[in-house]
Amino acid sequence: MSTNLFNEFSTYEDGLLKKYEQHALFTNIQKLTDEEFLNVLTQYGEGISANFVKFLETALRQIQNEKAQEAVVRILRDEIPAVGPTHQQMRSAACERVGINTIALVATKLTEATQNTIDSYYEFICNPNLNFKNRDLALTTFVRVIGESLVGVVYKTFTQELVRRFGVSEDEVEFYSFHWHHDEKGGTPFEGGEIGHTEYYDVAMMDLLKTEEDLEEAKRVGDIALEIRCKFQEQFVCSI
Repeated sequence: MSTNLFNEFSTYEDGLLKKYEQHALFTNIQKLTDEEFLNVLTQYGEGISANFVKFLETALRQIQNEKAQEAVVRILRDEIPAVGPTHQQMRSAACERVGINTIALVATKLTEATQNTIDSYYEFICNPNLNFKNRDLALTTFVRVIGESLVGVVYKTFTQELVRRFGVSEDEVEFYSFHWHHDEKGGTPFEGGEIGHTEYYDVAMMDLLKTEEDLEEAKRVGDIALEIRCKFQEQFVCSI
């Protein structure tokens, strides 16, 4: 039963990804000027990416399901590996490659829309009054969709546009290409692993999805995650 419910959720998630791929920012990204495109990267990076570890740890501290805890911890270990640069160092290096100085990058002034997006992330995972029957399922679904499967769509688009616009290779903007390939649903495994980041959550989701009511709740959370992401990106569409 749990496997069937998970498969139903996975199919629903595929539909969310297809909707996200058609967002006006992605379908019209080539129309942005270089300055506008780099602004997208800085707002996304300093607003969302730079907060990812704290966001994930905040969710982890509340999740009780052991399988979900294991999935989140695995991703956190990948974000700040014992050897080599952290993912945020990788992001700075990629931005330097296309002309964004790191000092200027960290000094980025976040827009109201970007700050509202950050607030929305934390409102979802920290508000004890949100009406979910299974809090573990809601939190796990939220961090999977908003933090991994939707992210794969973002970084695929960003990587392809960086390569097209600036003539760099994927290796030269490794932060973006790395997260495209490892975060997208069905993506390539992290070094030494067997599955991509989105799939880290599969076992936990199967464990948490026990009833049709659970499935509907997970779908509702997926919808919320997509809505938050799309609302964030609307600030850039006026430039197109």
